[in-house]
Amino acid sequence: MEKKLVFESRFHKPYIYSKVRDDVENILQVQFKPSEKFTSSDAGTKSVDFCIVLDVSGSMQEPFTSGSTQKKIDAAIQAAKKVYDFIGPSDTISIVFYSDKVHTILDKGTNIRRDEYERLIDTARNYSGATNITLGLRRGKEILHLGKGTIKRIIFLTDGLPTEDTEEDGLREASDIAEKKITINALGVGNDFNYVYIEKLAQKTRGTTYHMKSRDDAVKIFEEVFQSAKNTIVKNVTAKFKFSERVRVKDFYRALPETTYMGKLELGKDRLLEVDLGDVELGKVYEYLFEVAIPKPVTEYQGPFKAGEVTLEYELTATGERISDKKDLIVELTGDIEKTYSEYASVYESYIKCQINKLDMLMNEKLKVGDGKTAKDLINEIIKKADEIGDYNLKEMYENMLEELIRTGKISQKYLIVASNQTTRINNQAVGSNQEVNVDEIFG
Repeated sequence: MEKKLVFESRFHKPYIYSKVRDDVENILQVQFKPSEKFTSSDAGTKSVDFCIVLDVSGSMQEPFTSGSTQKKIDAAIQAAKKVYDFIGPSDTISIVFYSDKVHTILDKGTNIRRDEYERLIDTARNYSGATNITLGLRRGKEILHLGKGTIKRIIFLTDGLPTEDTEEDGLREASDIAEKKITINALGVGNDFNYVYIEKLAQKTRGTTYHMKSRDDAVKIFEEVFQSAKNTIVKNVTAKFKFSERVRVKDFYRALPETTYMGKLELGKDRLLEVDLGDVELGKVYEYLFEVAIPKPVTEYQGPFKAGEVTLEYELTATGERISDKKDLIVELTGDIEKTYSEYASVYESYIKCQINKLDMLMNEKLKVGDGKTAKDLINEIIKKADEIGDYNLKEMYENMLEELIRTGKISQKYLIVASNQTTRINNQAVGSNQEVNVDEIFG
């Protein structure tokens, strides 16, 4: 087996009745993972440019939670210090502090002594102010864009909401960061930030989102983020689709390694669609789902129907070799109506979990503008879908949230963060402490 991605595609409904009178809604799964020929040495020959973009606003001086003795800034500093152990001789590390102003503390440092690195990190306690997320991200982008690393990562940390800029400003900046092939890993601290917002920042760059609830969490997450960058063996994965006439494409989702609603897609007149799928780490599975409508047959033809084709293009990190792999997207038209009941249950379950993530995003948006009625309807939809897939822990969580919304007219930010964090990891059970939720502990 070659050193390449093992690439598969399939439809949730592989058979379509040849006499159907309407277009058939279907779910296209595109899944890929590194072949077994890849080893850690394929990830260890590159350089990584890291940039820690750390919130040093006044609220970071507050404790993690009421009654806690540890400040959020102290946990962030301790976690950032641990990063030193992961920096290789060909890597660079940059440090940016931001509040309502931005400060470059270290610009692409190499071979820096541990004591000097820790001294620079410790100065985070000397700052305060309001929060301008866009400024912090922009400075990180400017530094990494000029770097020569094979992989470029912003480790972005915040404990609150933008006060000196807007969420739209930050999202525009994230889009520009994505165009420069830089990934944002977004870390929310405590219980007062907007999880959905930082999830959107990371999603635009195909990054991941984390909730830091304690000092131990902070250290563990920083280690995971840095190690994931070092384990990148394939980069700049792009899926190029060419769909047949009258095939329609709507929403698409990332199901693995993190579940995220990616948005709507529109085909051009040439029926072409190009989707950036980010980078690939050793030992991980990546899955994307696309809502597709297959046109009703104009004749009673039975046999394979080519709905389109997809070409996966990517670059091997260690060698720079470009690889291209193409597959036809086939469904079977059949006169046997019994066959049409055959479905890939795993694809459908993954799709339902992705829909839960989308509904959670919409719920947060409605709560933000005070539309409690629509938020209740969305929560009820989530409860139904959680019940459908047998995720009773998630169902109970949203039932409690609904009860609180009905009783008080709002849902606390703490509960929203926990729920949103769960929906981003709903397809991936091997996530560690972020996956464990005690409903009784949250809601009492």
